[in-house]
Amino acid sequence: MACCSLKCCIITSSIIILLSLTLCIGLVVFLPQNPKFYVTDASLSQFDYTNKTIQYSMALNITIRNPSMKFTYDYTAIEGNAFYLDQRFSTQNVSVWKPPYVNKGGKSFSMHTVFKGQQVLNLSNTQISLFNKEKDNGSYTIAMRFILFLDKLDAKVFCGLKVPLAANNGSANGFKNTKCKFVK
Repeated sequence: MACCSLKCCIITSSIIILLSLTLCIGLVVFLPQNPKFYVTDASLSQFDYTNKTIQYSMALNITIRNPSMKFTYDYTAIEGNAFYLDQRFSTQNVSVWKPPYVNKGGKSFSMHTVFKGQQVLNLSNTQISLFNKEKDNGSYTIAMRFILFLDKLDAKVFCGLKVPLAANNGSANGFKNTKCKFVK
């Protein structure tokens, strides 16, 4: 009788282990994962601060990858917000498609956008000194916040960028591909 009980325990344990493994694999394959969001290139052709006004022209290349093999994201829009020294200087729709855009599982898409204009910024003397230091170094610390408007929810993405100012010939060197983070 003890032998039968031991066999039952082994069989039951084996079944529980197999079901647990199957459930874990199923969760990894079938549960959605956050899209992977990258700024692959960025440059400034203008970034001037005079009379409490910032004048800017910033180009960004963005790539979004859907790592979920079985899950699809339906984007209705993507809004980009650019910040310098914790002050927003630009907001715009960076979507390049007519909604909705369907990002199928395992696929990536890229887009190019330009933030251009002028905005009043009230920088303190310390912030103006930092601006001048970054101007001398040839690159600026710019924070980007993107809001992804999806079919069923909205997601926020943060990117901390070090954006180079383009030389007179229009080329900018030194931007590092930046992986962005999802925030709540």
